[in-house]
Amino acid sequence: MTGAARAVSHAAHQSPDVVRLKRLEIDTYQEPVIYLARSSPICRSEGWMAQSRIELSYDGQSIVATLNVTDGDLLAPDEAGLSEAAWLRLGARA
Repeated sequence: MTGAARAVSHAAHQSPDVVRLKRLEIDTYQEPVIYLARSSPICRSEGWMAQSRIELSYDGQSIVATLNVTDGDLLAPDEAGLSEAAWLRLGARA
């Protein structure tokens, strides 16, 4: 886990939200996937649901990833898990 990424809201009145990244090492082939806890404040405030497309920015790199929503304790409310494809495309570091 390292750094923080911005999940970008496209609503004009809202600023990007910052979340901590967690490398989940899930093979989604070439599909960048972001995982957020259902209890995540960003998920609730944005009204995002599973399969939403979300723009992420990290250290000057941006990608668009598909959202999967998790229940349980895999992720803290302030964490975003990334598939291996998302992690590599975003250039996140361990």
